[in-house]
Amino acid sequence: MLDHNSLNVGIAATALASLLVLLPVSVSAARDEISRPPERREFRSPTGRWTFTVRTLDGWATPRAEAELTQSGRPALRIAIPHRLGPCRAFVNDSGHIVILDEWFRAAGDHAATVLDAQGKTLARHSFNDVARAAGVPSSQLVTTARVGTWMSAEPALAADGKSVTVQAAGRNLTLSLETGALALSK
Repeated sequence: MLDHNSLNVGIAATALASLLVLLPVSVSAARDEISRPPERREFRSPTGRWTFTVRTLDGWATPRAEAELTQSGRPALRIAIPHRLGPCRAFVNDSGHIVILDEWFRAAGDHAATVLDAQGKTLARHSFNDVARAAGVPSSQLVTTARVGTWMSAEPALAADGKSVTVQAAGRNLTLSLETGALALSK
């Protein structure tokens, strides 16, 4: 004869065990969720004449970002940028040249440093591995020393003359030219 109480206890125990096995996965997935950037971010040139605005068109339902460059409030350029969830950091100088550093979505890839002119022409695009080569370190060292984004070991800064951005990678200063896009170890 079938004992219904034993059967119900067995089913309940199996259900509870299944739930306990799945619970750590759910908690872990919640912890691994990527924080989303603000839906709109503005980066201004030192004089405020140029503004580089990055925004989402869909509330970050997709990682696609759109960027707009304005000069004295008038649109000069609108482009889709390949940086997932937009950039980690960006600068615009008083000539309208733009530097986009890393991606908000922190992963080594092809968009570690991008330089655009005021017309949207890509002057240079440097990958994560390009940055490691320029710094003269293994790519693994970029990750272990990163404090900003995927690879920067300190906050980047626009030079006073607006012609370059200094960025630190694995504790080494690199200079990124806004005129040519060249990336080199600082002298």
